[in-house]
Amino acid sequence: MTDDAATPVSFDPVPAVAFALGLPAPGVRAAIDLLDEGNTVPFIARYRKERTGGLDEVQLRAIEDRRTYLVELEDRRAAILASVTEQGKLTPELETKLRAATAKAELEDLYAPYRPRRKTRASVAREKGLHTCPQAAFSRYQHVVRRELKVPDDQVVICGLALGYADPDAVPNNLITERAPITDFTTWFTE
Repeated sequence: MTDDAATPVSFDPVPAVAFALGLPAPGVRAAIDLLDEGNTVPFIARYRKERTGGLDEVQLRAIEDRRTYLVELEDRRAAILASVTEQGKLTPELETKLRAATAKAELEDLYAPYRPRRKTRASVAREKGLHTCPQAAFSRYQHVVRRELKVPDDQVVICGLALGYADPDAVPNNLITERAPITDFTTWFTE
C-alpha cells in the first residue's frame, strides 16, 4: 500500500486515448490541448488541422469523449481510494484492484462493500443503542390512524419510526429491507 494511495496522481490521458482509438499520440495530444484551451471540435477540425495532423471531426469527437471518460474515471478512482483509506480498510490487494480497474462500473463494484451508508435517524439511534420498530408492528393499527387523520380509502397509510430497545427473538425485529428515500412516498399531516 503506497503512502499516496488517496492522492490523485497527475493523469495524462493521451497514451490511453491514442491506444484505445488507434490514433497517433502527437495528434491526440494536440487535440486535447486545443480542447483544454476551450476550442470546439468543429473549430479544431476546420481551422487547426495542421496542429492535429489532419484529424477529422469524428476522430476529434472520439478523442473528446474518451478523454472525458478517462478523466472522470481517474477522479472517481482518487475519491474511492481516499474514502477507503479514510476508513482504514485499504489493503494492498484492494489498492491493486482499484488501480487496475479500467471501467467506472468495475470501480463501483470494487467500492460497493466499502461505500459509507447514509446516516439516517434510525442509524444514529442504533449507534446509541436504540432500534427502530418495523412497520409490521404498526400494521394492525392502520385503521386507527386512518380514522383519526380522516385519510381517504384510496390512500395508503404507512406508519413509520418508533424508537426503543429491540427484542432480538421477535421475528419482525429480524426483517431488514432496503428503503426508498422518505420523500418518495410520504405525505405529512399536521394539525
